[in-house]
Amino acid sequence: MGAAWETVEDHFRGTFEGTYDGSYGTRTADYARASFGRLTDCRIMWAQIHGDFKDAAKRALFVQYPHWPELYECCRDVIRAHAPLNTQYIDGGHTCARIMREAMVVLRARYGVNAPRWWLPLLDAVRGKNHNVEKYRKQG
Repeated sequence: MGAAWETVEDHFRGTFEGTYDGSYGTRTADYARASFGRLTDCRIMWAQIHGDFKDAAKRALFVQYPHWPELYECCRDVIRAHAPLNTQYIDGGHTCARIMREAMVVLRARYGVNAPRWWLPLLDAVRGKNHNVEKYRKQG
């Protein structure tokens, strides 16, 4: 009998369901935080990307990423698109980085907008190529 393996559908079951309005500090935001956390191996700093800083100057300068609903939707749709393919989930961040990259492509094609500035460095960190994403988290 062969070793069991996990599919992308199995790995992300219970995440990226419904919609996300971009809010912070709400039940919907908590669910989105868990979903994005699953996708980014908990590397995403939820408070920072929503401008929840203790420093008043940072709060004043913060610019919220305006396309949270679209980004969430694209991540959800890419994960759903993997279901009929029975895509194997491979640990080590490669599968998550692939989904992040594909979501970025869908976001650009579908809405003509870019992922947040910190998305690509975060993708690299998830893949294990870049561990210095802090400087990209300053703005949404």
